[in-house]
Amino acid sequence: MAPPASAIARPLPSGPQFFRGDCNDDGGVDISDANCILGWLFLGAIEPGCVAVTNANGDDDADITDAIYLLTHLFLGGPAPVEPFPDCGPGQLPADEEMGCETPPQSCQHPGS
Repeated sequence: MAPPASAIARPLPSGPQFFRGDCNDDGGVDISDANCILGWLFLGAIEPGCVAVTNANGDDDADITDAIYLLTHLFLGGPAPVEPFPDCGPGQLPADEEMGCETPPQSCQHPGS
């Protein structure tokens, strides 16, 4: 399953560093991140401080397909989340700025920044 055409990386002026897919801000992507996305979307859990991290499939929206995309990547060898992944970096999708990253993830903070 290839990312949609809208997931093609485009440089944005500048922005917070984040790690796509790391919804719970623990510095990695695992099943708990899919759970974080689903909890926020359907169970009233706290919204991630950087909503852009939840757009794992790069389709310009945060929805159930992002959790499924992560699970497919983790357990069925599906494609990785779109950049910035597997390292922290600025968002490169037009939707990243729209979705927002009000609180840049702690896992992407560099000492002295």
